[in-house]
Amino acid sequence: MNNDIKIEDDFLSEDEHRILVDRFTDSSFTWYLNSAVSRDEMMCDQKDNYQLCHHFYTPNNNSWPKISEYIDYLTPFFEKMTFMSLSRIKVNLNPRTSEIVRHGFHVDFDNIWCRDMKVSLFYLNTTDGYTEFEDGTRIEGIGNRLVTFPFNLKHTGTTCTDQPFRIVINLNYF
Repeated sequence: MNNDIKIEDDFLSEDEHRILVDRFTDSSFTWYLNSAVSRDEMMCDQKDNYQLCHHFYTPNNNSWPKISEYIDYLTPFFEKMTFMSLSRIKVNLNPRTSEIVRHGFHVDFDNIWCRDMKVSLFYLNTTDGYTEFEDGTRIEGIGNRLVTFPFNLKHTGTTCTDQPFRIVINLNYF
C-alpha cells in the first residue's frame, strides 16, 4: 500500500456515526444530481457516470462560500481533524449497480495552489464498493473509516452491489 495513504477505522464514536447514517439516509435529506462523476479518465459507460451529492461547503467565485444548512452534522469532523482552511466538503451517494462500476481516475482539484491540500474520504456505510488509486491500491468501503491522502493521488470511487447505495463524505482541506 502507498505510504501516503492513512487509514483510520472507527474514526467517530458509534453515536456520532449513527447520527450521520440516520441523517443522510433520511428521506428528508436533500440530494442533488451530479451528472458527471469523472470528466477526465472515464472508465465507465456514460450512463453510469453520475451520482447524487450534497455540498456542505463550497467556494463561491468572488463571493462568500456556500454553506449547507446541514453543516452542523459535520461537527465531529471539525473537532477531530486539524484544518488550516477548507476547500470543499460534500457527501456522495452512488446507487447500487448489478456489477461494480469504476468511474475514472481523477484528482479533486488540479490547481497549482493545491499542492499542500489533503483529501479525506469517510465511508458512511460498509459495502463491497471501494476507492482505488492509480498505483492499484484499493481501500475497502468500511463504515466509519476515514482515509486521508495528498490531493495529487489520482483515485476513483465505485458503486456497490451488496447494499442499496454507497455513501462517502469527501473533505478537501489544507
